[in-house]
Amino acid sequence: MNAAFSTWQGRIAPVFDVAPDVALAGPTAAPGELPRASLDCRTPETILASLRERGISVLVCGAISRPLQLFLASQGIAIHAFVTGEVAEVVRAWHEGRLDEERFRMPGCGGMRGGRGKRQRRRGGRPPWRGAPL
Repeated sequence: MNAAFSTWQGRIAPVFDVAPDVALAGPTAAPGELPRASLDCRTPETILASLRERGISVLVCGAISRPLQLFLASQGIAIHAFVTGEVAEVVRAWHEGRLDEERFRMPGCGGMRGGRGKRQRRRGGRPPWRGAPL
């Protein structure tokens, strides 16, 4: 399982959709030796092709547009969105299975734990997509 980490100035890029490049990591690569790849192609199809060309099955990124996230996920790319931090630390956390730690979560984002649903429940209501007739 290979992973791509969207990067910007040594950190996880705040927005994947406009990130200039990704750092690539395999299951055993040391964080200091990560090769990088440019993602000049900016359509969902070419981004997917670029990731597949490199054998990527996991994407770790900051924010990502909902349509792009849904497209990549539907094509088998596992996405860890709303992640922040220094790339080396995030890669190390990914290797050790610690990406869900609070310090890797973007401020203001529920991130990987579905914060939107939690906020809805705290306001006293159910999320509109739950319990709605089909």
